[in-house]
Amino acid sequence: MDCRKGEYLSNIMIRHCTRATVVLILGAAVLQFQGCGGKPQSEPTAVQTPAEPVRTPPPPPPLSEGDQLAKQLRESDPQRRVAAANRLGEMAEAGQLADGPLQQLINTYEMEDSPDVVDAVTLALGKSCHPAALDILVRSLNRDVLRISGLTLSILGANGDFKTMGILDALRKRLEEDSRPEAQLRLKEVNSAIKQIQLRAGRRVECESSPEAGGTDQPPQNASPAEAGPGSVKTDVGR
Repeated sequence: MDCRKGEYLSNIMIRHCTRATVVLILGAAVLQFQGCGGKPQSEPTAVQTPAEPVRTPPPPPPLSEGDQLAKQLRESDPQRRVAAANRLGEMAEAGQLADGPLQQLINTYEMEDSPDVVDAVTLALGKSCHPAALDILVRSLNRDVLRISGLTLSILGANGDFKTMGILDALRKRLEEDSRPEAQLRLKEVNSAIKQIQLRAGRRVECESSPEAGGTDQPPQNASPAEAGPGSVKTDVGR
């Protein structure tokens, strides 16, 4: 009797446990489907913001004519450099030569090997009447006499002052001791330049009407090395 009663109680407990398990499973399923307004729960989706449009930087402003010519002075073709120097000379004569191209002319005068380019650049510097341009021509008189341009002497004769005449006189003494034919030719040109300055009483007649000849011994302003190009030479005017 006791054994049967125990078996009966065990069967009842198993049935109750089974029902409880089923109830728990069904309850969990109902909660899953009814958790959000009676609809199945879904994974939250990330809010996608629209990508910012790619901004293209505006193109650089076009180069001015003077800047284009200054760039042309750094090209490998000597004829192109001569053409650029000639056009810059025209702009200088018209008072339209900006500081950047002027600085490039000065750099070219210092570094150039082609005689034709040197002459064209020398003329452009002379036409500019800028104190820095005239100063670089004066300082070139300290070179070896065979590297001194006759055109430079002519320009200094036309535009040099008494200070320039003193430097020309020192060059004359050097040339008098040099027996080379080229040196003797330069000596005649130096004497001619000194005579011109004396006749003008040291006045810079050709440059007096130029806006660049304001009597200030200052180098060109706002002329950066990026504009002047590689190997730029800074003018130390007033030394």
